[in-house]
Amino acid sequence: MRLILLLLVGCSSEVDWSRKDAFRHCKDAIADYPERAAPPCNALHMCANEAVLTDTERAKLDKMVAASKCEPL
Repeated sequence: MRLILLLLVGCSSEVDWSRKDAFRHCKDAIADYPERAAPPCNALHMCANEAVLTDTERAKLDKMVAASKCEPL
């Protein structure tokens, strides 16, 4: 029962983009876009600077930044 509860809580929680290790969520955020909203601009810039991305992911991230009307990378 405890495991099920932990799984449900873990799956439904939002990413805290202010955490130092938030860059670990960048690949998921990029993969989920546009089905899910893009993270805030500061998170998108953090993803560009700290996450290890493929060329395809980086291109999609650039589109996310433009669509979110963030400062250019």
